[in-house]
Amino acid sequence: MITWRRVVEQDFPLLGRWLAEPRVQRWWCHETSPEAVARDFGPAARGEEPGEDLLVSVDGEPVGLVQRCRLADYPEDLEELAGIVPVPDGAVSLDYLIGDPARLGVGLGPRMIRALVEASWSDYPDAPAIIIPVSAANRASWRALEKAGLVRVAEGEMEPDNPIDDRAHVVYRVDRPAVTLTGFGPADSGTVAGWARTPAEARLWCSRETVVAADVTAWSAAGDVSAYALREAGALVGYGEVWVDDEEREAELARLIVDPDRRGRGLGRTLVRLLLERARLAYPDVFLRVHPANAAALRCYVAAGLRRVPPGAEAAFNAGQPVPYVWLVDAVAIS
Repeated sequence: MITWRRVVEQDFPLLGRWLAEPRVQRWWCHETSPEAVARDFGPAARGEEPGEDLLVSVDGEPVGLVQRCRLADYPEDLEELAGIVPVPDGAVSLDYLIGDPARLGVGLGPRMIRALVEASWSDYPDAPAIIIPVSAANRASWRALEKAGLVRVAEGEMEPDNPIDDRAHVVYRVDRPAVTLTGFGPADSGTVAGWARTPAEARLWCSRETVVAADVTAWSAAGDVSAYALREAGALVGYGEVWVDDEEREAELARLIVDPDRRGRGLGRTLVRLLLERARLAYPDVFLRVHPANAAALRCYVAAGLRRVPPGAEAAFNAGQPVPYVWLVDAVAIS
């Protein structure tokens, strides 16, 4: 599972060791003494500057650092970048490193970037784009951006982090998608509850005949649940949850629903795809159960790439369940 939090002062010795790694020092060219690390990372750790320093972990083990900021909060950097490419108001930028050498070469860089990009649409709701300049000589860095879905939009000259490099830079960008997945807030619980307009629809959705706002609020606040809102141009159009089972090392998508007035436009498949991306950050094996009478939902999920589990596994999963669900899986979860 990929997670992150703000860097605190207790992390400074670890950052110093990472920054001293020859492959990191080559591109970051950062002073690594305790005094220098405290000087450069202390203000963000204390909340005294607008940028964020984020310690990234995999399954609880620190593996890397991401710096994230609004470009407008650093006028000199913005001016230099704007000389190469147009920078829209509110644009965000990232910088990143993998500190743990054992994590190199396994695709962690693109996964880390992709996760932070996706989260940034929620964390910076007015950001229209993420724009990242990279030294043209740092092929590993810009290849990671490409694998994470960013597109090269410009080339030009900027001041390098390491003076041994020339000024040649490449610039990558990703725009906010028209449809995004954001964290769910209880203010929208009543709207979601109202999407199940009949007892029959409610049964197919969540195996109960009535749903009220308090139910949705309680679901979304459960400790093992991450609830998400699907938004189109800012408007709420869908809801879904990711349940994480750390003991079984798997995740499940649950209680997916799309605004009835907006169905038939592919939003269901989009909701599934975006929820799968979030679930895979926890574990590669992701399941979804469907009420056997919900043919429309089943068609949607299959179209989104899920497949039915083998009959024996499905029977085992349904032991003790109120109905014989159809179980779908995203990964090869059953040997």
